[in-house]
Amino acid sequence: MVALRAGAYPSNSTSTYGDIFTASGIVPDLIPSFAGTSLDLRFPGLNTTVSIGDGLAPAQVASLPTFYLPEISDNRTDQVYVVIISDPDARTPQDRIYANIRHLVAPNMKPDADGKLVNSTPALWEYIRPNPPDGSAPHRYTTLVYHQPFDFVDIATPLVDNTSYIAWSLDDFTLATGLEEPVAGTFFLSGSNATAAHTTDGLDAAFQSSGLVPDLLPEFSSSALLDLSYPSNAGNGSFIPNAGMNLTVEQVAAEPEYLLTYKAPTITNSTESFVLFVLDPDAPTPGNASVANVLHHLAHGLRPSGNLSIYAPLTNSTPALADYVSPAPPTGSAPHRYTVLLYAEPEAFAEKAEGLIPTDRLSFNLTAFAEQTGLARAPLAGNFFYSAQNITIS
Repeated sequence: MVALRAGAYPSNSTSTYGDIFTASGIVPDLIPSFAGTSLDLRFPGLNTTVSIGDGLAPAQVASLPTFYLPEISDNRTDQVYVVIISDPDARTPQDRIYANIRHLVAPNMKPDADGKLVNSTPALWEYIRPNPPDGSAPHRYTTLVYHQPFDFVDIATPLVDNTSYIAWSLDDFTLATGLEEPVAGTFFLSGSNATAAHTTDGLDAAFQSSGLVPDLLPEFSSSALLDLSYPSNAGNGSFIPNAGMNLTVEQVAAEPEYLLTYKAPTITNSTESFVLFVLDPDAPTPGNASVANVLHHLAHGLRPSGNLSIYAPLTNSTPALADYVSPAPPTGSAPHRYTVLLYAEPEAFAEKAEGLIPTDRLSFNLTAFAEQTGLARAPLAGNFFYSAQNITIS
């Protein structure tokens, strides 16, 4: 189950806040750009404010949240806003044929003295609770706040009444109603109930329940979240799977982008570089792992991009020690647990690693390699997915 991530991550400036929208793919999947500020959401029954990018179970977001503007400089009680919630990932992020779903259009929202947005008129489109289908990667439910033009309600009402909420064009709607760039926004993730919680505790439990501890690692206690961003099959955006999802070999054919979310000061992007592995501990089949582990990727010198601490893309300027090879489990095999691990890079790692990587990538001993190169006993972060030929997505 996807659940609220415990603990608040560091606040981000306006510039890096926009970078989070880009790193998560909301720019350009939903909007062409974002230069706004933060928006706080508070759902009934949750005892904490939702941070940008938090994972939430569908049951946790069943009711309309309250909206708070903590940072807008012209936060006056005479200023009027429009709040829109949209899902750019329908039917699923893997295949976004029904994007966007219109979940809320609420005009005449005014901030009170605490920055809470309150309206005295009904929404033009009442809140629809998120209901991602089973087997879906998490959807990026996105809330955007706009300055309200003078005649917005008159123009928007027939547009809402006469257009489907499915495959709804936010671009067309904002153009027709005179809405300009959003002044604030946020998003949360909600997806299949059959995948690991988007929390460090949830990841740790998933590594245990999947058998990756002890099959691949002696222990796993993550201090950050490592997400994978793949291009969608439809070629119309990207999707971020939760740990433990079933993915087809077609969905994971391209090398993903790696995104890091962390709490300071556990990990700092100014002083550390990272080593990343992609491994298959189930080769040639889970029932006969005689050539485990297969090394699918080994990169070093990775650093979080810019000043982000949420969905920070990991980039490097050094060649990989082992270039990325797509998963290719044999026909008839049960699903393999393709595993991504991130370690702090020790001094002189590349020099020590030279000669320790098997040329055929087979029977890679992670434990021995870690001891010889100075890697820690356990990684800082990780992720995994299941894949096989003709795998069932459920």
